[in-house]
Amino acid sequence: MKQVLDKIKNWKYLPVVLIVLLCLAFACAMLSDKKATVYTEEEKLEQLLSKIEGVGKLSLFINDTDDKSVVVVCEGANNIRVRIELLDAVATALSIPKQNISICEMK
Repeated sequence: MKQVLDKIKNWKYLPVVLIVLLCLAFACAMLSDKKATVYTEEEKLEQLLSKIEGVGKLSLFINDTDDKSVVVVCEGANNIRVRIELLDAVATALSIPKQNISICEMK
């Protein structure tokens, strides 16, 4: 074992290898901290709408045909204020007419 350590100590490329290893370790640490999360359009909209007061649990479906339409199902859909805020938010976020949005109460 001592012979192996002596050979490594005398190896002229040791500082270069150590620097490269340290750089790789640093790069891996930085990349793991900044994990990019990719959200679908539906997931982004669900996150936004769930922040509206009174919505409760929420699920939605976006139909991406020629006339884009959206179905929102949530616990708070029986509250008229919540329905209006959801309708406005979806129409604005997706730039679609309000008649293409359906809001239903979750059972």
